[in-house]
Parts: sequence; C-alpha cells; structure tokens
Amino acid sequence: DDWRAAAVAWAAAADWPRASASYLRAQLFNEAADALLNSGDPHHAAWIMADQLNQPLRALRLVSENTPSDEWGRLEADLIIARCDVRTNPGGSAKRLRIIVAKFRDMARQNRPVTTSSERRALEWSKLLAAALKRGDLSAALETVGSAATGADRGVDG
Repeated sequence: DDWRAAAVAWAAAADWPRASASYLRAQLFNEAADALLNSGDPHHAAWIMADQLNQPLRALRLVSENTPSDEWGRLEADLIIARCDVRTNPGGSAKRLRIIVAKFRDMARQNRPVTTSSERRALEWSKLLAAALKRGDLSAALETVGSAATGADRGVDG
C-alpha cells in the first residue's frame, strides 16, 4: 500500500507528523499513535487509542500524564475521556459532549469562526463522539454549529 510505504519512509526520516498522517490514511492505527507520540501530540495519540484501537486505559493514562494548560487542550482531554467512557458511562460521555456543543454554539452566536487546529480537532472529535454515542440530536447540533462556526453557511471556506 502506498500510504504504508510513505509512512515507513517518513518514520525512517523521523518526520513524525507526516508519518502519523500517512499511517492514519493507511489505517495503521497502532503505528499512527506511536508516531503521534513521537511528534509530541499525546492527545491525538490518546484519541486514536480510544476511538480506533479500543484501548481506553492506555488513552486515559496519556491524558492524565499530559495535562493541558489551555482551554481547548482541556476540552480535547474531556473529549478523549468521554470517548473512553462511551461503553461504560454513555450518559457521562453525552454530558461532556453537551458542554462542548454549548461552547461551539456560543462561538457561532458571536460569529467567531473555528480557526485554530485545536478548535477544528475538537469539532471533528465531537462529531465522532456523537456518532459513537448514537446521539443524532448531538450530531445535528454539531452540524448546525459547525457550519456556522466554520462559515460554511455563509459560503466561506472553513
């Protein structure tokens, strides 16, 4: 597979961001998580562990070892925790997600677009979490606020 070959080449060159992206496209999630850790992105690695690899304990350990100092980093951590809890505590996961949906609604009301990589990632992960929870109401809310926050409803590239 071309993506796997590219990932191996990027990893050999220690270009971990490109290696992780290529591993993800090749759906080699263990390797992608390792590359993300090597690139200094433990939250993305933890998300892959929770969402794709069904390794919630490993993901939770990474979150606990990498406490973010900024608001969006904390929201990412909440999303990872919520994703880990989908099977054991879906109500708690939905509650965490509703808090994040409210954050995006506030942004949309203020006509504040999603601009940072952390904001875009939180929006993407929120949509994936809503799908994992099988919560159509939260998925619809995220599509609505996501369109407004990215400018898609105004014909603006997001």
